[in-house]
Amino acid sequence: MRLFSDKLVEDTRRLPGAQHSFLHQLCTPQAGRHRRALEAMLEDLDPALAEACGSALMSLDNRRFFQGYSELMVARLMARGRLRVRERVQPGGYLRAQSLAGGSLHIAVLSFIHKAREAPDQATVRRLVAALNRVGSRRRLVVVVHDRLPHDFDAEEVRRAVDAWLGEVERGAWQGRFATFVDEKRGIDLEFGIAGKSSRRGSRVCMVIGPFRSPGNLAAVQPRVLGELNRYLLGPQSGQPLLLVCAGDQPWRIPPGVLRDYLYGMPARIESYSDGDSSAIELAFRRDGVATLFSDPVYADLCGILWVGRSGGDPATVHAVAQLNPWARQPLDPELLPPIPTLAQDRVADGQVILRWRGDRKRPELALL
Repeated sequence: MRLFSDKLVEDTRRLPGAQHSFLHQLCTPQAGRHRRALEAMLEDLDPALAEACGSALMSLDNRRFFQGYSELMVARLMARGRLRVRERVQPGGYLRAQSLAGGSLHIAVLSFIHKAREAPDQATVRRLVAALNRVGSRRRLVVVVHDRLPHDFDAEEVRRAVDAWLGEVERGAWQGRFATFVDEKRGIDLEFGIAGKSSRRGSRVCMVIGPFRSPGNLAAVQPRVLGELNRYLLGPQSGQPLLLVCAGDQPWRIPPGVLRDYLYGMPARIESYSDGDSSAIELAFRRDGVATLFSDPVYADLCGILWVGRSGGDPATVHAVAQLNPWARQPLDPELLPPIPTLAQDRVADGQVILRWRGDRKRPELALL
C-alpha cells in the first residue's frame, strides 16, 4: 500500500513549525526505510482497517498519529499468533480479532506518548557503587535504585549515610535489614538491604536493581484503564471477552512488583523452578482480600493486558509482554497470542491459582515483518 507519496513527503518537509510532529519526522530523508516498513505493515490488513490506520498516519496531530500506529502495531502483532484482526467495531472503536477456531475477541488499544526522558545513566550508578564499596562495614548490600539518578548527585553523601546506618546495625541499635535514602527535592530514591553474608574481599555491593522508570507511569495508566473498562461495561459489547492493550512510544519500565500487585495482588507464595536449561518463577495467588484489577468480579470481561512499546528506531519491531487474567469470565488461551513473554495460569492447587511465565522474559522484542 503506497501511503507516503513523494509529493506528500516533500510538502510535509516544507511545513513551518511542524518539526515536533511524528509525521514530519517520518518524512525526513533518513526515515525512508521507516516509511517503507509502515507501508508493508499496512499491506496485510483488511482494506477498511488499513484505510483507517493509514488516515491516522497522515495526521500532524501526534495523538491521532500514534493511535493509528498503535492499532497497526497491534493488528500485526496479533497476526504473529493465531488471532486475526478483521475490523473496527462501532460503537466503541474496538478492534475485533478472530481465532482460527472461530472465537472472537475485542481489543481496546490505549496509546500513550511518554514524556521525553534520558536513558538511565549507568556511569552515575557505577559511581554510587564505587562509593558504597568504601563503607567501613564488611556486610554485603543489595541496592534498589527506584528512579533515574540525577547526574550531579553526591555519592559520598549517600556513602556517609549508609556507613552510619551499618554502624547502628553492628551495635544492634537498628531493627531489620533494610533502610532508605530519599531526597524528594533532588529526585533521589534509594533502598538498601543487607545480604546474607559478609564480604572479606571483593565488592560490598552484591546486587543493584534498577534504575527504574518512575512508577508514576502506572499512575498515568490506571485512570485510562479503569475509564475504558467502565465504558466497555456500559456498551453493547459488555459480557464478551476484552483484551486491553497499553501501547507506548517506548518500552514500558514499570517495576514488575508494582505491576504484579496492581493486577493480581500480593502472591501467597513465590517459588523458583527449573525450566529446561533456565530457571523461572512460579506465583500462587488466592482470590480473597482486597480486589485487584483482575480479581474484581466487576471486570470479569477483561481477559488480559498487553504492554507494547516501540523498540528503538524501527517501527516494525516492538517490545511486548502479556499478563492474562486467570479469573476472567472467558479466559484467553495463551497459545493464541504471538511468541512474547506471557504470564498465564498454569493450574489451580489448594485453592490457589498458580501462574507461570511462558516465553523468555529477557527477550521481549518481536519483529512485525
